[in-house]
Amino acid sequence: MTWLGAYRQDIARYRENGRHRSALVLILGNQGLQALLQYRIAHAISRSQLSRRVKNALLVVMVVWQKAVEIITRIAISYHANLGPGLLLGNLGNIFINGDVTMGPTCSIASGVTLGVAGRGACRGSPSLGARVVVGEHAVLAGRITIGDDVTVAPGALVLVSIRAGARVAGNPARALQDAELVEFDRLFMVRSDGPPSTASPAVQESAAGGVLTNAPPPARCAAAARAGSPASDPSEPRTGRRVAT
Repeated sequence: MTWLGAYRQDIARYRENGRHRSALVLILGNQGLQALLQYRIAHAISRSQLSRRVKNALLVVMVVWQKAVEIITRIAISYHANLGPGLLLGNLGNIFINGDVTMGPTCSIASGVTLGVAGRGACRGSPSLGARVVVGEHAVLAGRITIGDDVTVAPGALVLVSIRAGARVAGNPARALQDAELVEFDRLFMVRSDGPPSTASPAVQESAAGGVLTNAPPPARCAAAARAGSPASDPSEPRTGRRVAT
């Protein structure tokens, strides 16, 4: 998909959530779309087949434009990040997306969210988000973790471990909500319980009920090891004194 096709899908998401139909009015009135325009073009240039000299010259211009966008919108998106189309960003800014972040289509990132880098050595990295992920205001997702499709992260949550597809998590550190809590959570965040089937990997789809991964893929083990203050290990090794997320 071209950068323009992806950006048109971004505009379509804002159109669904607003009253204006004109793309120009939406771009001028939404800081998120202004930041996404710069990101889409800069990302396309960085992945292009242009000569090295031309590409570097254009990227210098893109970096200057990016700094201007950061000052105006308070949204910082590295052009190295790989963000799917149809992205919706909070207009009040204070959003940071690290260059190692990957994200599926049709995600929603509210104001004050950080998708950052954490960890040490081979475990150092940034989050990988699936499709249709919703992240609430002032949430922090950090480290080499995997967030499954259709996950909803409550405002203010701190997510340092991988999350199963379809889960709703809240708290610091984040935990999967129980059945008794889901009714109120779904009402507040208008989460649909009959959404489209997940396309996440089998490891992430281990439980349709959602929750923090205990039988986690390597990125999640890295995050869990970082929290425990010890290096990641093979899951077949005996665990002595190590806390496992439940």
